[in-house]
Amino acid sequence: MSLEIHVLSGAKAGQKVRFDKSVIALGRHPMSDLQFDPERDLDVSTRHAELRGVDGRWTVRDEGSTNGTFVNGVRVNGTVELRSGDLVTLGQAGPQLAVHMADAPAPATRVSSQAQRASGPPATPVSAPLLHAPDRRPTVERIAEAVSDQTRSIKQMLLVATGVAVLGVAIAFWLGNRESEKQVQQMSDLLAQNQATESQLRARLQGVDTAMFASIRRSNDSLRKLAAREGAAPEKALELRNAITRNNIMQQGLAALDPSAISRRNDGAVAFLVSELDGKPYGGTAFGVTASGLLVTNRHNVKSETGAAPSRLVIKFANTAQWVPAHVVKVSEQDDMDVALVQLDVPGTYPVVAGVSGPTSGSLQPGAGVVVIGFPHSLDLPMDGAKVNTTLQGGMVSKHIPSLLQIDSYAGHGSSGSPVFDSRGYVVGVVWGGAAESGGKIVYAVPSDRLAEFLPAEAKGIVR
Repeated sequence: MSLEIHVLSGAKAGQKVRFDKSVIALGRHPMSDLQFDPERDLDVSTRHAELRGVDGRWTVRDEGSTNGTFVNGVRVNGTVELRSGDLVTLGQAGPQLAVHMADAPAPATRVSSQAQRASGPPATPVSAPLLHAPDRRPTVERIAEAVSDQTRSIKQMLLVATGVAVLGVAIAFWLGNRESEKQVQQMSDLLAQNQATESQLRARLQGVDTAMFASIRRSNDSLRKLAAREGAAPEKALELRNAITRNNIMQQGLAALDPSAISRRNDGAVAFLVSELDGKPYGGTAFGVTASGLLVTNRHNVKSETGAAPSRLVIKFANTAQWVPAHVVKVSEQDDMDVALVQLDVPGTYPVVAGVSGPTSGSLQPGAGVVVIGFPHSLDLPMDGAKVNTTLQGGMVSKHIPSLLQIDSYAGHGSSGSPVFDSRGYVVGVVWGGAAESGGKIVYAVPSDRLAEFLPAEAKGIVR
């Protein structure tokens, strides 16, 4: 079951997007399935609405948006069923979408005929094997009788060969069916395991402010839909099994963590950092390592491309509304180590993370679960009044080399400087960037053993 959305107005006007999944999130949040422009589509909330397809029927539900969701001009209250061609408006004056159930039967139109041709010509019927010699005309009957003894053995060989070929086809068909059934069963087992792990994660994440579970749920829904539609196709089976297995490994790694406990131990020590570099304000993340107010962040958060120091640097800890001025203490000069230290200018006792891991090679093998706490797209996300609230993202270690920790997670503007935590709740990395072509889903971090070497003597007590 697919859904095609035509964007009729707003910043994305003219775009047509087709979704082959059962849950479609609409909003300005970077992890929305259909993301709207955070600067121009201001009637759209961060998490505005959700489209859901079940048993061939599609519904829309408003997710508590500020300006409401409308279907054909009528405001949605609860869940409303959609029909092909309905107009969905996000905010009374916001972007308007036309929804089309792509799996609905299409009339026999010229376009449909062209689409059929594009998919390839119909299969050419295969003629049945010629098992018998053609009938002889009476004028050649004498010749046929004369050579019948000579051709009898050839006929017998042809019949035997044909029988063997038919038997081979039957065996191949039987084995193919067995293999297809085996593939379907393997995927069913993997999906059942996937579902069970998802339930464990839901229980563990109860009460935690996180976008992690919503992302996992959408990914799982998409995989289940693909498996139901294409799971038995040999050319798709291996790819699907690998994707489901990878998803299971990530979820199992996360299920081995206790994200709620990690958040409780560390959330208060994570801070939103604003620096003014070359006259422009930038947002980032930092985290406390001494009670006297020493924090770790990225070098590029506090040093411009021209090498200038920030003309203004302020910090606000998570769940607080108070800005505290700070200054840069130390910046790494190594190209492959994007870290820096800043010191708060107001004396006091400040929160610190539970610990910074020293050697990490044993605990960070590929497949290990990790948690990232920071402020991705913080200016676009809802906050508690003047207080800043972190976002918790789950992930999986995909590569670990001495100079780089690579994780499958999510990072965006504002994530730079975010701490990465292992199952013990200790910092094992400092986010600094990612692969541009991955859309923020392949994240790079400085390994914590290198950070531990960079810390000054008064901060060594935080190393575990």
